[in-house]
Amino acid sequence: MFIKRIQSLLRYSTVIIIFLNLGFQHVQASDFLSVKLYGGGTYMSGGDLNAGLEGNSNMYLDLARLFLYDVSGGFKPAKLGLEFGGDFIFQITPTFGIGIGSKFIQASKKSTMVFTSIYETVKQSTKPQYNATSMNMGLFFTMPVSRTFKMVVNGGAGYYLARANSLWNLDTGGISLELSTDVKAHGFGITGGISFEFKTGRLISFFVECSGRYAKIGKFNGTGTEKSDGYSKTISGKLYYFETQNWSNDRYYPDIFVFDPLAPPINPPSLSNMREAKIDYSGVSINLGLIIHIL
Repeated sequence: MFIKRIQSLLRYSTVIIIFLNLGFQHVQASDFLSVKLYGGGTYMSGGDLNAGLEGNSNMYLDLARLFLYDVSGGFKPAKLGLEFGGDFIFQITPTFGIGIGSKFIQASKKSTMVFTSIYETVKQSTKPQYNATSMNMGLFFTMPVSRTFKMVVNGGAGYYLARANSLWNLDTGGISLELSTDVKAHGFGITGGISFEFKTGRLISFFVECSGRYAKIGKFNGTGTEKSDGYSKTISGKLYYFETQNWSNDRYYPDIFVFDPLAPPINPPSLSNMREAKIDYSGVSINLGLIIHIL
């Protein structure tokens, strides 16, 4: 029985080796191993990071309007950013390849809102900022159109090392209050895209690519710092999303901050829907790049 299993295994292995050899015979020597380098712009949702800072800003905006302050400026979410990356692509057959690589994505946006009355000028500043480095593995399907032009469809998964910061500041000219967070997390995401490649020589191709990804990451840990004139307090814990009640209109406004999960806030009447925050790295990217055909 054991000998028969070994014989069957050898037969199957021989068939697989013959199949791969037939595939490699059709791969040009300059196409087996390629390095893909790219960069461009990206659009991301931001999730609770943008929602929390916008909600906190809107709460003070409504208070300013209640007391008849003139308002200029407004909150701007961090959604547009940059993307850079690279892949090693092993072209197993003329139409099928496997790639491994890494990419970096980031977005940030600073915005200012000014409240003015006959007595004072109050400035509110916010800055959401988030980035991630991912290690990716994917499949590449090539559809040649001509000798120098081809279309490539790709898809795969990535492991994301994510980081996020938030900054909210209120300055009356005499009193300043600042809340900031610095947190990290990791998680998985999926990606896919389509590119159009133009071969300009034996070793170099240029391409334009449109891609999308889904990567909603939670369980952020880090620090939250509260600063006022002559006072500073830092908390280590998890990043939470919650909604804060405004005493002037009884509305609840989204917010984010870091709390120690073993010592959560003890003011339940003014807080609602508290949960661990999730930052959404999902979005679309448009990149330009080049491919260097090594082997």
